[in-house]
Amino acid sequence: MAELAGWLHFEIAYTPVLAVHSLILDDLLPHATSVGLNEVELGLFAKDIFADYQETDACDVTLKRFHAAIAQRAGDHPAPAIFFHTAGLYCSVDTSNRVDHAAFAASAARAEAIIIKSRSTPESKPFEKPVDFAATLCNACPECGIPEGAIFAHYPKLIAPITSTVGLGDTISSALAVGMML
Repeated sequence: MAELAGWLHFEIAYTPVLAVHSLILDDLLPHATSVGLNEVELGLFAKDIFADYQETDACDVTLKRFHAAIAQRAGDHPAPAIFFHTAGLYCSVDTSNRVDHAAFAASAARAEAIIIKSRSTPESKPFEKPVDFAATLCNACPECGIPEGAIFAHYPKLIAPITSTVGLGDTISSALAVGMML
């Protein structure tokens, strides 16, 4: 599929339907070029994949383990890049050298500017939210097949109050995928 499309981005959405989880993990992700998800969706799929997963597990460790699991499911195909999004962080995990860090950073900065402009109120003020796992996020993870430099992070400014956050992360990671094609 990805060969036909050139770049196939798949955005994971929250669903409690286990049959859909299986379809996504086994039939869709192995063919994707990139996949977007947030911390809630990561936890949901981590429960399906890892028998030892706990909701208290560090998000950066779970993200790296998730990448290793989908890389294994991809078989002969290159592992899809992960575009992870949460409040105060956009990051890519890519072991197939498809994600250009400069293009990712430029796309993330454009998304940040658009969000601040389009979702601000007259009372909105920009602020930064520290991400609790930022210090270890970009570290290599040899046991997960993630070498040094395979993880890139962008820490955007946020605004409060914001008019709406519905669909915001999905829009951002989809825009990041489009940025990789430009």
